[in-house]
Amino acid sequence: MHNRKSRGQAGLETMAIFAAVLILLLAVLLVLPSTARSGEVLRQMQTAQQSVLLAAATADEVYLAGEGASKTIAVELPDSWESSRSFIGTNNASANWQDRRLLSIYVRQSGDAIASSRAPLCGSWPATPGKFKINVTYNSTEPVHVMINANC
Repeated sequence: MHNRKSRGQAGLETMAIFAAVLILLLAVLLVLPSTARSGEVLRQMQTAQQSVLLAAATADEVYLAGEGASKTIAVELPDSWESSRSFIGTNNASANWQDRRLLSIYVRQSGDAIASSRAPLCGSWPATPGKFKINVTYNSTEPVHVMINANC
């Protein structure tokens, strides 16, 4: 009789260990996707921030170089960016060129990646996500400004 009791207890302990392992596995499987999503959102925000910082720094270089200055740079727009909420220059129809010094890429779930330039700016981001080469060009017509990826 003692032998049956030990086998029954061993079977019960094995089932308890198996249940504990299943619960731990389930917890890990629930946490991993949200962690991966958080990492991807962070990567996309960093990509957008690098692009606006590079464009702003290049606009400053071109502006300081003056007449005839132009430079081509490579930027990346993340998959979760929204073109309708992103801008170069200003996010409104301000006629004052002194207000047109911002670059913004809006990333869903993160917000705006923003940089500012010393130069008055105009232009537009490419229409789709991906890696692009864009031109940053000095425009000496009044008011003097820097054009990014556009003639404006």
